[in-house]
Amino acid sequence: MTTHTGRRKDLTTAGWAPGARPLEGCRVLLVGMNDRSGLAAARSLHSAGAGVDAIYLSPSAPRWASRSLDGIESLQPGASLSLASDQLAARLATTRYSAVLPLSDSALVIMMGLTDSWGRDPAFPTVSTEQVDRLRSKKRLVGLARELGIPVPETEFVAAIPAAYESDLDIHPLPRWVKPSYSAVAHGDRILAGRAKLARTHLSLDQAIHDCVGFADVLLQAPVGGLGMGVHLLCERGAIISEIHQLRVHEPRNGGGGSLRVAIDPVSAASSYARSLIQAVGWSGPVMVEFRLNPNDSTVTLIEVNCRFWGSLPLTVSAGMDYPLWEVLRLTRGELPHPAHSARPQIGAMQRNLRADVGWWRTHSARATRADVPQAVSWRTLTAPWDVERFDDPGPALQECADVILSAVRAGARRG
Repeated sequence: MTTHTGRRKDLTTAGWAPGARPLEGCRVLLVGMNDRSGLAAARSLHSAGAGVDAIYLSPSAPRWASRSLDGIESLQPGASLSLASDQLAARLATTRYSAVLPLSDSALVIMMGLTDSWGRDPAFPTVSTEQVDRLRSKKRLVGLARELGIPVPETEFVAAIPAAYESDLDIHPLPRWVKPSYSAVAHGDRILAGRAKLARTHLSLDQAIHDCVGFADVLLQAPVGGLGMGVHLLCERGAIISEIHQLRVHEPRNGGGGSLRVAIDPVSAASSYARSLIQAVGWSGPVMVEFRLNPNDSTVTLIEVNCRFWGSLPLTVSAGMDYPLWEVLRLTRGELPHPAHSARPQIGAMQRNLRADVGWWRTHSARATRADVPQAVSWRTLTAPWDVERFDDPGPALQECADVILSAVRAGARRG
């Protein structure tokens, strides 16, 4: 399968007045809907005039959904991948969408399996499955980075068969991140979701490798110090249309997205490495390149790449980089945003995921020193906008509160 090149006119530079609704008459389907990238994309596209439908990859759709959504549906690829694929194909056959956007790796797996649509339907992402795999496969990404001279963590590849390593587990230095080769992969008639785990003992290393059974390869990576940051890009045929760098102010100790993020001035090394990756693959569409940043010398180490919209998309949009709108315009009209809109984000803009940040405070407050407090609770951080909670769209916040209460009740019942 090849990259789309001829189905659209050459891209033009488009501008529009503030408050315009450039997507009037468009209908967009969000696959793998969630309350971070999905909610930000839905709100952006709805405000631009698009009709937005969403598919949740969960047993049930939320009771209180965003006002930005016209229709919602729930699929369960974890139970039956073939059924979920058939249901999505049926929906695409009955409803004509201007754009179909994946919001998770599981959504990518389902959509890439629809070979009648991927690579043929103009509403689908404009990259081949091979291009996606070169960035989504952590093993292939490490190999590509080494070819391009991009720093990566010390990495060893093993098979997800613990018995083969039980006799020599002690030779592996610790701690080590244990990462399946993919964050999500088709396995029989199910989608397996993989998580990175930090192993501090050889027993936990053995268990973490065992948990990756079903994935072709497992990466053992040395932890990298520094701060988590992402280079968030919108691209066309290997060229970067727009770029924003985000730093994780609050991030979990054991990995994962930051609960408080800030837009920062571009880090030159990260920009250069991200550009090399994008050019090598010829990428089109949104992509996030994650690094660890050494604050002492501004050097960076490549961690992974997300081939779809990312969890911190709310900050991207609030900092002036309306990537969901720009991506749909790129797909449907072959238009790019005016350079005045896309050239520079609002540096210093911050965004908070309230639920995740409460969790961050619970795990970090015990270790916080008195010197940490003024910086952590400064007026600037306290007034950072929230990802989910908005007065003009209260449904997602109500659903989040209900989920928190239900989780607390269940936890109490288990303890009782």
